[in-house]
Amino acid sequence: MKKANDSARTEEPSEAADYINQGLFHTIKSRNIKKAIAAFTQAITMDCASSNAFFYRGNCFFKNGLYGTAIADYTAAYSLDPVDVRSYKAREWAVYYQKWAEDHRNHLEIMTLVNCAFDAEWDQENDLAFEYFKKAMRLCSDNAFIYYQRGIVYNHLNEMEKAIKDFNAAIKHAPLIASAYYDRANLYHVKDMYDKAVKDYTKAIKLYPEFSDAVCNRGVSYFMQNEFDKAVADFKAVRRLNPNDSLAKSNLEKTLAYRKKYAL
Repeated sequence: MKKANDSARTEEPSEAADYINQGLFHTIKSRNIKKAIAAFTQAITMDCASSNAFFYRGNCFFKNGLYGTAIADYTAAYSLDPVDVRSYKAREWAVYYQKWAEDHRNHLEIMTLVNCAFDAEWDQENDLAFEYFKKAMRLCSDNAFIYYQRGIVYNHLNEMEKAIKDFNAAIKHAPLIASAYYDRANLYHVKDMYDKAVKDYTKAIKLYPEFSDAVCNRGVSYFMQNEFDKAVADFKAVRRLNPNDSLAKSNLEKTLAYRKKYAL
């Protein structure tokens, strides 16, 4: 997440983007969610087509346990910018957590602990972050969201084996979350485990057919296995989903050149 602009504290916002920066400041630094929501709401009032404002406000509502409201904001953000997969990924976790919360009275306590873990990681207090995750898991060991978020932190720290283990647990408890397969696939790809990466990317795409990042990354995994026809098909698919994706364009050109060179 982009760091908030410190000037948001002292300068009176004049545009929607200024209110977004102010909201990010309150979300990340002052950690005043009420003020953050107010800032993002003002940004939406000034520019109702701001997908970022809806997305960030959705994050605030999710943190506060207002899952239905968060889902509505994520849906609005995704409708405004379907190429940005953040809103879809956030929405699927909000939908999962809302359903899970119906049978767990301590869902807000667990959400608070997860939020504290991320705040600690942002402050580079990683040991404290993992303590918060541990406390959350003591309260409930079958919540996929906890495992997934801890896996994200392990990934940030380049502890890939621990991240994969947590993504495994997340998938076990929530087998229909596309982002969990996608993030595990990325780690398999980095570890040169291309067969497993392709399998996970394919599962993510099956769950979320417009998941252009997963389609593009699967194409790269196919390329690394010299399966150029499949790679070309994926890069072309990404271009259809997102014609402005310059990475898919360059990957397609490179793959076509390799296919021609090696006549495969």
